[in-house]
Amino acid sequence: MPLPLRWAHCCTIFRKVDFGNADDFVVLVSGTREHAEAMREQVTAVIAPMGLRLSPEKTTVVHIDDGFDFPGFRIQRHRKPGTKDPAALKPRQLDVLHELRRSRSVLYRCWQLKEGLRDLYRLADPADAPAHLEWWLRWACRIRIPAFITLAKTIRANRDRILAAIELGLSNSKLEGINSKIRLINHRGYGHHSAAALIAMIYLCCGGITVQLPTER
Repeated sequence: MPLPLRWAHCCTIFRKVDFGNADDFVVLVSGTREHAEAMREQVTAVIAPMGLRLSPEKTTVVHIDDGFDFPGFRIQRHRKPGTKDPAALKPRQLDVLHELRRSRSVLYRCWQLKEGLRDLYRLADPADAPAHLEWWLRWACRIRIPAFITLAKTIRANRDRILAAIELGLSNSKLEGINSKIRLINHRGYGHHSAAALIAMIYLCCGGITVQLPTER
């Protein structure tokens, strides 16, 4: 049975509750609702030989953004209005953003600066990047928010490298993602008895290996 070996930030939550003495548990699925439904059928087949079955009343498939109730907890992903693309904001998040604008909040100016810098990576023509970056640096200094003044100094010191990355389309995002996965793998295993064991687990989780359970052979 293929099992999801990778954690996805944007995922579907699949909750299954067993009868008998089995505990409640949650399966995180990286994919669509159809993938979660398929996983339910696979789990049903795996637990059947153990004399267990899923509770139809308590087995649900929901998205992490919608959340679900787990015994004693409410689990749901909440994003702050300033951390999402403007086009992806929900109505209540837009209301918060508009209220910040009406009250002339510093937080709203910070959000504008953040989006202005992100626009550097959304330019249709990379040749426009130098002018856009220079405009943003002047804006960040004029607005007199200490954190952004410090950021502007750092960006100015690395200006040539930033523009080169935009021109060539280079990014270390994949490397950072792999590093995060490795830290998660090590933490999930509560440490490993040797470097070889950790490396083997990294290959297992990140190498696209499909694990076949004995029940499927």
